[in-house]
Amino acid sequence: MLQRRLTLLLAVVLSACTGTPGQRHADVIVVGAGIAGLSAALEASANGARVILLDVNSVGGGHAVKAGGFALVDTELQRAKGIEDSPELAFADWAARGDDPSTYWAYRYANESAAEVYDWLTGNDVEFRMVLPTGEDRVPRFHFTRGTAVHAVVPLLRKVLYDTNITIRWNSRVVALARSDGRINGVKVRDERSGKSIQLRSGAVILATGGLQSNLDEVRANWDPSRTPPGRLLRGAGHFATGTGYRLAEWAGADLIAMQKQEIFYNGVPD
Repeated sequence: MLQRRLTLLLAVVLSACTGTPGQRHADVIVVGAGIAGLSAALEASANGARVILLDVNSVGGGHAVKAGGFALVDTELQRAKGIEDSPELAFADWAARGDDPSTYWAYRYANESAAEVYDWLTGNDVEFRMVLPTGEDRVPRFHFTRGTAVHAVVPLLRKVLYDTNITIRWNSRVVALARSDGRINGVKVRDERSGKSIQLRSGAVILATGGLQSNLDEVRANWDPSRTPPGRLLRGAGHFATGTGYRLAEWAGADLIAMQKQEIFYNGVPD
């Protein structure tokens, strides 16, 4: 489905506060150090922002460390391999599978994924080596590094760790957003090891917290109403993909759409 096409850059930017820079711990707070959060932190830093990157886990990467490849359209690697692709062909492939052809972001992704994803990643030391066919696309479009997407995560994480504009706080669970004068201006964070809570102020907050696929109650609650979920479901996503970011975004006034469009694998086996 189309939702996975935006996994890399899926993030919600919440409204900036009006406080002076001296009152802030950072210009930007990024919640989640998966591939979306790492990308957001690097982009914010590249534009001169002081960034605090928070993650509830003790390591970065999120679900992407065990993900596969990237659906990218009309890239340099495709052309080098003699694969003729185009945004029009990609969008037609996706729409033919039943996805809403009027979806603006999907059309934009088909047109911009080469520049905004492929070129950006390769410019940040990610090396794509293979383009593989799938039954979903008429031309090979699924881009892989050497193996899984962990080899896209590691170069980004390395850059973040060496970036002096970015401060990382691991084991940090965001339990609430802070609001002042109608604007989001920070987060309340609980340290998962000490149990202590602090409040951090910023000019903007980016939610890049992943999905809810490890919260099976939420998975069932958002199941396609025309179908019945199976009696047994297995968790295959990252341990902390429990929908926390969705709840924070809703509190801030965001609307959630297409929640029933989940990608469920039927061939999972227990560990």
